[in-house]
Amino acid sequence: MRKFVIYLLIVLFGVVLLDGLNRLLIELAYIHLPTDSELSRRQEYVTACDAELMILGASRGVYDYNTQMLSDSLHLSCKSISKEGMSVVSQFVSVKKAIEHGKTKIIIYDLSIAQLADDWVENQTSVYYPFYWKNEDVKSFVERQQGKKMRLLLSSSFIQYNSLLYDLLYYGFVLKTNDKNGFVALPYTGKPFAPKTEDFLEEPIRINPTGEDYLQRIIDVCKDNSIRLILCDSPRVNNKNQDIDKYLEIIAAENQLDFWNYSDFEPVCSDMRYFVDPVHINGLGANLFTQEIINRLREF
Repeated sequence: MRKFVIYLLIVLFGVVLLDGLNRLLIELAYIHLPTDSELSRRQEYVTACDAELMILGASRGVYDYNTQMLSDSLHLSCKSISKEGMSVVSQFVSVKKAIEHGKTKIIIYDLSIAQLADDWVENQTSVYYPFYWKNEDVKSFVERQQGKKMRLLLSSSFIQYNSLLYDLLYYGFVLKTNDKNGFVALPYTGKPFAPKTEDFLEEPIRINPTGEDYLQRIIDVCKDNSIRLILCDSPRVNNKNQDIDKYLEIIAAENQLDFWNYSDFEPVCSDMRYFVDPVHINGLGANLFTQEIINRLREF
């Protein structure tokens, strides 16, 4: 019995030692990520934004707003702190980090149904694990979704960083980003995008309660810090589904916000050569759309 207990203690000590070594190596890798790596760009939502004009959103926030054009034309520092496939929760974290830096005065928030839907809000909790011990807003969200037991579970680096080794090595140290202040121009091929019938089907909007709560948090924290928040719906093929626009109109009216509805922006939407899929435009389309945003901002 004594030998068995000693054996268990040795095994436990070995596991703890390996776990600690694993955490040390991964944390060192994160600290020394090249600034031009794709992983650095994808994780900018948890770093402090030092731009006066911030583009906030998911993939459309990355592809639709030419930040260099905005900066050059408006003489404001501009950056997109957007990440593909991420919900309103990550965008709340971005706003809070921008407030820490204190330079951001205007936020254009490109908002879609997906960012507020169950799938993106409820099923993405694990993507925040790497930042659990580094960001109180992330910690609060993870515990809200999965309980305080995560304090114990995420004490283990094997759980916290599970399945992330490939992403860390490839996106962190191999793949370089081609963004310019957070903007990535999708290629223009000259071939028109051919929409399918399902691209025009109306889908009922389903707003996740947690997503709606975090949207209100963004609105409130911007007001409290004198940041002008502009809700925006950028060009897309499916203009028959107006539910998201009606929802954003209500939110904007209730909170005295601007809502810029460009879902059917004619200079872009009239030419399918500017689309790469139903909801994303290429670099040339982004330039046309960005010029309109510049004109609109100049009115301020």
